[in-house]
Amino acid sequence: MEKINYIIPVCNVNEKEYDYRLKSINFLINEFLAKQTNIELNIIIIEQFINEEKKDFTSNIEIPIWINHKCIGVEYHTFVKPWLYNIGFKEAKTEHCFISEMESLTTERNFLSDILDIVKEKKYQWCFCYDKWYFLNEEQTNDYLQNKSIDSLEEIHFTIPEPKSWAGGIIYFNKDFWWNHLHGANEMYRNLIGNDNELTMRAAKSCMNTNTCQKNLFHLYHPKSDLKYPSEVINRKMFHYTKGGRNHEAVNKFLAKKNLGNLDEPLDLNDKLIDEFFKSKF
Repeated sequence: MEKINYIIPVCNVNEKEYDYRLKSINFLINEFLAKQTNIELNIIIIEQFINEEKKDFTSNIEIPIWINHKCIGVEYHTFVKPWLYNIGFKEAKTEHCFISEMESLTTERNFLSDILDIVKEKKYQWCFCYDKWYFLNEEQTNDYLQNKSIDSLEEIHFTIPEPKSWAGGIIYFNKDFWWNHLHGANEMYRNLIGNDNELTMRAAKSCMNTNTCQKNLFHLYHPKSDLKYPSEVINRKMFHYTKGGRNHEAVNKFLAKKNLGNLDEPLDLNDKLIDEFFKSKF
């Protein structure tokens, strides 16, 4: 059986979302991941703590004991989803990796093995694992959680994956491609919106195409987040130089010299450091 890494970044940003998101991730693990066939699963959950007074997810997530998994907790004052992605890929032991939102799932039992078959046949280095992403309202979500299926898709709003517009859900990446071609996720993005778009735009440009799979994906309802919209990009000049990631050789050398080149904290390059970088010999 193929070994895969399933990377799930999580962050508890407010009380009103917590119960919804906890229910979602437990459903994701037990009704989707635990029932996948013909694969050996390694779940990597990276939870970011913004406020120590908020409830954590990992202590309340129900993971079957026979599934390989690792839960990692990190702290930072602002939500940095790309940082959590990079930590997940650092922990990944094999080449096949999926990144996923905790609310994006399906109950199709051959979903992940089918994606791997497509990836190997077409030699994809990355792909959206769906071609239609259905967004369920609260009532539809409750029905889905109870019945584990949808009677009709006709009245449910859906989007088509496109790097410049909708770019979340479940996405496959080859680990080598992630680090050595994309140079990792761009940690200069903060909060919500934009990080997945920028990531998949770089992936599409690197491969000269946008890859999708003919699968349906569902997004479970949760209240609107209190995080700021849109994401803050710290410095576009540095972003352009690093091609978005953190694995560029020159940047790594500079960060190592400044003792900033690890994953203990996300990149947080202020103007002084950026000016110093461009004046350096690197």
